[in-house]
Parts: sequence; structure tokens; C-alpha cells
Amino acid sequence: MASDSNADKPQNEPGRAGGLPAPSSSGIDFIVLATMENRSFDHFLSWVPGAEGMPANQQFKDAFGAVQTPFLLSANPSYGYQACSYQDPNHGY
Repeated sequence: MASDSNADKPQNEPGRAGGLPAPSSSGIDFIVLATMENRSFDHFLSWVPGAEGMPANQQFKDAFGAVQTPFLLSANPSYGYQACSYQDPNHGY
């Protein structure tokens, strides 16, 4: 991990309510996320408060040129996924 003498000093930045430390002072060099086949951000991290997994108005063209708009799995009960109901899910979730 990188060492920074200012890491423990909160810095007020525009858009950072409560004077959160600057990201560069976190001491975190890498975040590794290993995913399982056919799983998305919704499956793994959508339960984290404030997690932003999907940009607004995002669209993609599929193999046939048709425009597809992503949606939250929890927005449609027919998908059966309604997010994690635990504040801190255990390893069995």
C-alpha cells in the first residue's frame, strides 16, 4: 500500500459531504472483484448503500443493431432477484 502523510487529514472537496478524505489518500492501491458466470454488479454489490452500478440513460446496441437499455433486476419481480436483505451478508449469501 502506498504511504501518504496526509492520509488521516480530512479534506473538504466539492461534492464531498462531511469532509471525506480524498480518494488518493485512502491507501488503497487495487480493488479486485472476481465474478461468477452470468452474474452482474446487481448480484454482488447492489446492496451497498450508495452503490452506483449503472449510469443514467446508458444504452447499448446488440448483435442485431437493436438498442438495449439496462435495467435493475430488482425493478422487475419476474426475474426473482430482489437484492440482498442483509446489511452485511455472510459468505453463504
